[in-house]
Amino acid sequence: MYKNYYLGIPLKQYCDENNLSYKNIIIYMNKYRTANNFKDLTDGSFVEMIMEQYQPFAPKYLYKGLTLREYCKQNNLSYYSVVSFVKRKIAKGSTKSIDELIDEGIKTINRYGIIYYYKGIPLKDYAEQNGLNISSIRSAILRNQLRSNKPLQEIVDECVETYQKFSIKYYYNGIPLLTYCKMIGLNYNTVIQRYLSQYADNTDICIDDAIKEIVDYYIEHPPVKTKYFSMTNH
Repeated sequence: MYKNYYLGIPLKQYCDENNLSYKNIIIYMNKYRTANNFKDLTDGSFVEMIMEQYQPFAPKYLYKGLTLREYCKQNNLSYYSVVSFVKRKIAKGSTKSIDELIDEGIKTINRYGIIYYYKGIPLKDYAEQNGLNISSIRSAILRNQLRSNKPLQEIVDECVETYQKFSIKYYYNGIPLLTYCKMIGLNYNTVIQRYLSQYADNTDICIDDAIKEIVDYYIEHPPVKTKYFSMTNH
């Protein structure tokens, strides 16, 4: 399993195809990951910034007088989605110009919906590869878009990383959350969705307390068609 991706493909593959030293880039990344201007970036954004500094003279996509990245940021579009659309079309032998392909990509995304990306690969594929629930993450992304002015890709990165931390590390009364949810018949993803939408940005409550509060709420107010089983002896 590859850890780092860039423009939709594994970073190592990108380096091999573009005659770049993968080893040197990894050394460069390890050196600067905790630097002040990098430490708060998501993994995907960090790789992008490193690659832009490592290959500063690489050609950049331009669109309507702006770099494509800046245009996507200003218009709340996924840069990865547009670039991946263009690269796929070129790989299939399209004879259109880059400007025409970018225009087509943006129109296609606006018409059929955004394809979310994480670490440069489609979020759906990443979720399948890592056992994540794509529906829960998509719901969190949509909710966060309504209340945040952050760029779309940053919202996607934060939702995925929050989901991963939440689903892997945490417990309810000393029992792994997933295990406990199965024991009482509570839908695990219902707990995750509520956490992502109502608690993830709340610094006044720790995650363990948030989990307990959510689970206790659903035990007392079960969603329709959900059955709960008492953990006490009768």
